[in-house]
Amino acid sequence: MWPALDHLHPGLVRDWGSDRLVIGAPACGSWVAACPDGAGGWTVTAHGPREIWTEIQEAAARWQAAGSPASYRLHLEHDEDQ
Repeated sequence: MWPALDHLHPGLVRDWGSDRLVIGAPACGSWVAACPDGAGGWTVTAHGPREIWTEIQEAAARWQAAGSPASYRLHLEHDEDQ
């Protein structure tokens, strides 16, 4: 889902060193931290002007609506001018 999230909502960076899900948007200083709550949901803490958790939920909903594909295809084109 990360390639889709990056495409739909660019500028997000995940902190892979954290013991919980932490995603930030360095350009505006926003961040979100999420931990499973044990009941099938998440405990979410957010800061800043960007609604990162909403962006993640929207991308996840689109992934689920597409049938939760286990794989994806990227189409890359070579630009001769660059």
